[in-house]
Amino acid sequence: MLYFLSVLLICPLFAQQKIEPKSIDIVRDSFGMPHIFAPTNPAVVYGLAWANAEDNFEAMQETVLISKGLMGRYKGKEGAAFDYFVKAIDLDRHYEAQKDQLSDEFMQLLSAYVTALNDFAKKQPERVLFKRAFPVTEKDILKVYLLSFAALSGLPDALGDIVEGREPGAFSQEAPLGSNAYAMSKSRTASGQTYLAINPHFMLEGPLSFYEAHLCSEEGWNITGALFQGGTSVFMGNNEHLGWGHTFNYLDLLDIFELDMHPKKKKQYRWGEGYKKLQTRRFWLKVKVGAFVLPVRRKTYWSEFGPTFKAANGKYYALRSPALDALAAGQQFYEMGKAKNLQEFKTALDQNALPLFNIVYADKEDNLLYLCNGMIPQRPDSFDYSGILLGKKENCWNNYLPLEEKPLLQNPDCGYLFNTNNTPTIASCDSVQEEMKVPYTDLRPGLNNRAHRFLELIEAEIGLLNWADFKAIKFDQQLSKASPFYQSIQFIYDLKPEDYPHLRKPLKELQNWSLSADAKDPRAGLFLLTFQYIFKEKGYGDEVFISGPKINTAELLAGLEKASRYLYKHHNKLLVPISELARYQRGEQWQPTSGFPDMLSPTYYDMPNEDGQLVPSFGDTYIHFVRFNENGPAQIQTLLPYFKSPQIQAYKDQVEALEKRSLKTVEMDKIKVMKSALKIYHPE
Repeated sequence: MLYFLSVLLICPLFAQQKIEPKSIDIVRDSFGMPHIFAPTNPAVVYGLAWANAEDNFEAMQETVLISKGLMGRYKGKEGAAFDYFVKAIDLDRHYEAQKDQLSDEFMQLLSAYVTALNDFAKKQPERVLFKRAFPVTEKDILKVYLLSFAALSGLPDALGDIVEGREPGAFSQEAPLGSNAYAMSKSRTASGQTYLAINPHFMLEGPLSFYEAHLCSEEGWNITGALFQGGTSVFMGNNEHLGWGHTFNYLDLLDIFELDMHPKKKKQYRWGEGYKKLQTRRFWLKVKVGAFVLPVRRKTYWSEFGPTFKAANGKYYALRSPALDALAAGQQFYEMGKAKNLQEFKTALDQNALPLFNIVYADKEDNLLYLCNGMIPQRPDSFDYSGILLGKKENCWNNYLPLEEKPLLQNPDCGYLFNTNNTPTIASCDSVQEEMKVPYTDLRPGLNNRAHRFLELIEAEIGLLNWADFKAIKFDQQLSKASPFYQSIQFIYDLKPEDYPHLRKPLKELQNWSLSADAKDPRAGLFLLTFQYIFKEKGYGDEVFISGPKINTAELLAGLEKASRYLYKHHNKLLVPISELARYQRGEQWQPTSGFPDMLSPTYYDMPNEDGQLVPSFGDTYIHFVRFNENGPAQIQTLLPYFKSPQIQAYKDQVEALEKRSLKTVEMDKIKVMKSALKIYHPE
């Protein structure tokens, strides 16, 4: 599923429009971040598309290939799976049903974006992956939004279960789709300013990694922040008035219906008091096999419940998800970024076009907002939607909860808000918990280590919090003794090392670990590697940081033995700091990293390789701090540590900056940006 997500979560958008490239300035700062200045909003978006294409055109093209159904021709059997998914859920039908929701203003942005992509392809044909992907159309990219959110909502896994003859199940919570976001009112800050921290945790590389840009037009649009590779506007960040961050929320966004088929009449399913006939959908997949392209015929169905499939056991299942109603998601991101105050921001949220993501918001008027956001179906109370549903008409929802009925908290008395992918019922001080219970919005109830550590650090503060300490919270790498993970492994400290002679020293060192994932902690590497092996053996994912892992003594000792052998084999010693064990490759160089999963400054690793290294794959993909005074942003500091570009040698390395806990300052004023620019050019 992660590969599917990594390819699909790119949202370039377009239609055709005349743009004058010479009116657009792309200004690269010393870190390579593009600042786009242009007379109009569409012209800015043209510049954004061009800059992003310079840095990652190949990844952007793959989404177009998926949307056009060309992945089978491009990548063979592996790519054909994408084409099948696009056809199977009938994206064209969803596009046609929703395209009228898009405003003329947003369509102009799409026009500018696609014009830039097509112009870039003509300018640099050697970087085109597959000629038939061009010219790209508006429809192609709008379908990418649906694909992206469908992937995040678990549809590929459910469809795979049905097609491969397994019982379709709930959305997997194993993937480390995380983030931190927290905000603090001026009543709690030493400077009397409002603070906001934005810190998504996604893939370090590829389409699911983040891109950073500053967009500024003469029409008043001025915003800086992060977007996925290929986005048409900032997904999270700040403008001159307000800012917001997103964290992944575990909503129930997929319902699987088992259709009640007629006992005698083929392909007839019950609908209300009668029966309806399934619509049969036949299509061809084109698959590259060597030098040939072979046609492969497939068949699916459509019912009132949605895309429908026949399983190997003869049963018919239908998939229904809000993700397939999210064509206007890009438009909502754009409107959120243009808002000038909390009311305008809420008006943008009223579009209800984002299927998921928590929001933590702050502004120059000292407003704070937490929202468990998403397209949450209005499901009847009389049915349990957590499993497979009977295909009854009354089970088939059609509407979504309005903004005022979602878990929302505004301006709490204690002056702070946060979310670390924990339960939406705890977003601030204890007194507000019970106000935010909504069914199907809390698939991972409870607090993870990051939530416990955040609360510990906040509660430990005496007096007002200064700017440096506010930022230091995000960089914390300590395991909380209150966390479910720590509580679940308490038995480790009851074991007697002398009872296990062959592991006496490793076990003793494990028990003496300081609970810090600091780069130089001598025992952190042993602890990390031990649990890497245990998690792999148990099939654990990120969800156990809330539920707590169930590990017995034998499993612990097996993991500890594997870790010890690996460290002695590759490092000739048992105590290896994370900075020596875990490294990230940047060109010819390897940069040391630090951190554990589910820490406020986290890193998730692939399994150790034969070179004696743990290679990070998920973690601190983007960091953004902003503090507001009554006039707007007083200071913006960010970091995009794993940014890669063909031109990266010309720019400062942000991986090293991350380990040093240093940040870059981002200016929004054109004169200041131009003054410190490393490179200024037009997209041509």
